[in-house]
Amino acid sequence: MVAVVLVFSCVLGQKPPLDPARVVERYNDAMCSIHTLSVTIDGKRSVDGGQTWTPMYHIAVRRKGDVDRVHTKLFGMMQGSHWVDAASETDMRFSLEDTRTMGGIDAGSPHSLPLAGKDQLAVSGNIVPPSAEHGCFRTSQWTSFAMFLFDPEYSLKELFERSSPKQFKLTRDDRWGDLVELHLSNPERKMLYTVSIAPQHQNLLAKITYKSQDSSLPTDGEDLVVEEQEASPGLTLPRVLRSIDRLNPREIVEVTLGDLKVNEPIPDAELALEFLPGMIVHDGITQKYTLWGDGKPARIFESNDDFAAWHNDLSTRFNGRLRPSFPWMPVLSFAGAVLGLAAVLIYRRRVKIAGV
Repeated sequence: MVAVVLVFSCVLGQKPPLDPARVVERYNDAMCSIHTLSVTIDGKRSVDGGQTWTPMYHIAVRRKGDVDRVHTKLFGMMQGSHWVDAASETDMRFSLEDTRTMGGIDAGSPHSLPLAGKDQLAVSGNIVPPSAEHGCFRTSQWTSFAMFLFDPEYSLKELFERSSPKQFKLTRDDRWGDLVELHLSNPERKMLYTVSIAPQHQNLLAKITYKSQDSSLPTDGEDLVVEEQEASPGLTLPRVLRSIDRLNPREIVEVTLGDLKVNEPIPDAELALEFLPGMIVHDGITQKYTLWGDGKPARIFESNDDFAAWHNDLSTRFNGRLRPSFPWMPVLSFAGAVLGLAAVLIYRRRVKIAGV
């Protein structure tokens, strides 16, 4: 029988003790009630304890059923441990069939179609296998972010069910009232979590601390809800989140979730992502490069060498020089931008990036 460790750190009056399993179940039910989601995510970063801030990104997320549609506008990225100003925009679509991304776009200056010349060098696409699932709902990392899903592979319910022994304590906080504090772990990722759920606030995740047991990836931080918002009757989600790196407490990321709409109609057209005619697309499922046409590949390069010859010829004509390693550049440069953003989103732990 699984041992249960129960610690009462405060007196809860005459009310019956909170049942952690029931609280987790109610939280899971609330998350599973989200069928459509529309939200904007604005992030800013401080390296001086919150005295000054640098804008990081603006992200628009729309989710319906098993499809996530995301548009990101980055104002910079992490290169190593340093922030570098560099504006870029990316479109993404996550579905059960695949994950599609399109980088190098500029929503304010649409390209002439079909793409040609330098535009073909600037814009690139990528297709990879679908992202992971969280229990009853499949999410991209961006939807997980908006819903404050803290582990990249398991839902809160799954982590709770996997944890043995189940360790928790009931506490009380001036801001949140009664709290159920769960001690969870993801052994595969060598990550320890302490999750505080606020039953009096519709089972909102009020605070999460995380610490890596992997000495090669030192991670120690906390994410806390600064402001909450009622997304729909019976469902509360964060409005403002703050993430603090406890290894460097002066480094803070603050995120605001705005224009939140839950279970309101989203037209299918708003979820579509169509590659542009003339665009280079790398298919990570077939491992082949394609030149996109009208809704489908117009040309499939049978080998990387074939693509390299074609692309270097194009690059030479418009840039005046050969780029022998360029066959990998459209994918790697785009992946680097996404990884650079994800490295400083809100979690300081190493999150699995779906779609890269």
